[in-house]
Amino acid sequence: MALIRPRDDMIRLHTVDHRTAAILYDDLGLTPPELAEDHTDTSSMISIEILPEMDADHFFLLQDDTNAELTAEFMDTSVWKGLKAVTEDHVYEKDTALWVGYYSPIALDLVVDQIAEELK
Repeated sequence: MALIRPRDDMIRLHTVDHRTAAILYDDLGLTPPELAEDHTDTSSMISIEILPEMDADHFFLLQDDTNAELTAEFMDTSVWKGLKAVTEDHVYEKDTALWVGYYSPIALDLVVDQIAEELK
């Protein structure tokens, strides 16, 4: 399970210390990839070539108008197409603003509802 966001020609991997990723890993008890266990920052930038090493079975993919083109470029690569989460149709595209831009209890509740809907 990983929370990712294409950005700046890389992939932003949200770590266990990111408040939305903490919902996935702490509150819901899902297992983060080893790279996401970094406690030095709330995210780290990785290349798309690193994604297969994470062996994530699910991706929550954050996107919006600012990264739509980059997301499409990544999705058109053989690396992306070969990912376990992609081949098993376990990539969930979510709105960046809701997932990382809003901090209200209502917004966080909506995020939890979306996670539950995808993983039911």
